[in-house]
Amino acid sequence: MPAVTIRISRWKPTQSVCLVETATVNPADTVTWENDTADDVIVFFPHDDVFGAGSRHFHKTIQPPASGHNTYAHAGGAQKKNPGGPPEHYRYVVFCKETMTFAIGGSEPEIIVP
Repeated sequence: MPAVTIRISRWKPTQSVCLVETATVNPADTVTWENDTADDVIVFFPHDDVFGAGSRHFHKTIQPPASGHNTYAHAGGAQKKNPGGPPEHYRYVVFCKETMTFAIGGSEPEIIVP
């Protein structure tokens, strides 16, 4: 399976801002979120079934690198609601405990399913 890594990091030590990347994820991809901050991050997907049946309102806490458990992998990629249709965009949010703010990207982070 191809792998897609989405990094969550602190923008600058002097700024209270975390950044998260946008990613294009195919149904066969393994998606891994990697926390590069100094504290826990929480990833929230408000969309129903973005990762298949039973994943409604998905959320996951990912620990900082010092814990040795700073990644979370989800096999199986994202699922399209309309197979064969145009690319679908699933927005989500990441809360960074280090900065006590929501992470930003070029816009809200999103998973794009081509």
